Amino acid sequence: MNPAANANGVSTVTVTVSDGALSAQDTFVLTVTAVNDGPTIGNVVDQSTNEDTAKNNVAVTIGDLDSTLTCT
Repeated sequence: MNPAANANGVSTVTVTVSDGALSAQDTFVLTVTAVNDGPTIGNVVDQSTNEDTAKNNVAVTIGDLDSTLTCT
């Protein structure tokens, strides 16, 4: 069983073992608790601008698996 990356939740798992003649099984509940994954930011290349001149449209890649990000 291969869950999707960052999956969380509750699942019932049944395990069975057999020696070819007899078998036994057990069932248990597996709870995977979500964690707060940290945000990511890509490399920002060096920038330059004249003094008193705003620098706009700087390319950068940001991400967060848990939420929507805002830039400030």
